[in-house]
Amino acid sequence: KSLDEIVWAVKPRNDTLAQLADYAGQFALDYLQMAGIRCRLDFPDALPERELSTDARHNLFLVVKESLNNVVKHAHATEVNLRLSATTDSLQIEIADNGCGLASTSTDAWPDGLKNMRQRMQDIGGEFFVENQNGGGAKVVARFPFPREGKK
Repeated sequence: KSLDEIVWAVKPRNDTLAQLADYAGQFALDYLQMAGIRCRLDFPDALPERELSTDARHNLFLVVKESLNNVVKHAHATEVNLRLSATTDSLQIEIADNGCGLASTSTDAWPDGLKNMRQRMQDIGGEFFVENQNGGGAKVVARFPFPREGKK
């Protein structure tokens, strides 16, 4: 599985929003199924045709992967909703679970994994935040502004 991720990460033909959505969605379904957690994908029927730099695509995927890993290891969740929304200007990825939530959403109290995800998003010009949800669970949000046309 790790070799598959490396191959996917380095192939330039995968540098599109559609490829990221397909790969991240399938990864989430497979990974959460193995953990016995139901996964719901909420992706638009049609995504804007956007290219992503290899670096942006890789970091966005790693944020999804680390978020799902945190759910499996810490949340005691039975369900995860992976939502992807995109406009012509930006991409937003949300990973919400019905688990125990976070003890603190203060960035000063974040463990290393959350800090690393925030840094990954900052490195590609994006934003990252986490919030507890009403009724339980947590939601991770990663926002990525698409570069202006002509720039990757």
